Amino acid sequence: LDASALCVCFLRRDFRAAGTLLFFFALSHFLEMWTRNRARAGLYRSLTGRVEKVWIRTEDGTEIQVDEEELVEGSLVVIRAGGLIPVDGVVEEGEALVNQASMTGEALGVRKHKGGAVFAGTTVEEGEIFIRARTVGSATRVQSIVRYIEESEASKAGLQGRAERLADSIVPLSFILSGLVYLLTRDPLKAGNVLLVDYSCAIRLSTPLSVLTAMRQGNEKGILIKGGRYLEEVAAADTAVFDKTGTITLAK
Repeated sequence: LDASALCVCFLRRDFRAAGTLLFFFALSHFLEMWTRNRARAGLYRSLTGRVEKVWIRTEDGTEIQVDEEELVEGSLVVIRAGGLIPVDGVVEEGEALVNQASMTGEALGVRKHKGGAVFAGTTVEEGEIFIRARTVGSATRVQSIVRYIEESEASKAGLQGRAERLADSIVPLSFILSGLVYLLTRDPLKAGNVLLVDYSCAIRLSTPLSVLTAMRQGNEKGILIKGGRYLEEVAAADTAVFDKTGTITLAK
């Protein structure tokens, strides 16, 4: 529809109108991507809780602060009470109470000491530990969850599929209406304007953006949603069944 409207402008040699249309197309694309990226960033930030600076112990025993991106496998990372663990690794020294709710859903902290495994995205509640990094950056388990969420966006909700089919069905009607306007007015500009007054894009875009926003808001409340079709399944459910774990029973 947009391409047809542009062709009408070029055929009439109305380059000002064509330029205006291209500007608004670019602006709408920017707003769409900005909204989508903002929802994604909020979702990933609430899930991973990235830190910018990390303390590590060097080979000579001194502690220095480096950017998280500078961490490599084998780095000895120092995490104290209240600190977010940025790597997957093994505790080499110290003892701490680690909140693993972001990974396992456990309500209570888990005691970690020498030889214990820890994961990125978890938090040290008490104590101090030195962690030998095994995987860093995109190789950590929490980043695997982030990638899984990205892949889940391809898992379209049934409502999204119906919305896309509805949007596609409107396109021929828009062309028919544009043709009728031209027959009645003999004005190609007015006929071209009809092609722009179209709601198929709004119908197509609203559902995926709503799903992304729901996933982000769910994650802020500690609920990891895998995709839009799972939201629909939850909406259709009338009974929830839980096994007896600390998640529901407060570990009692």
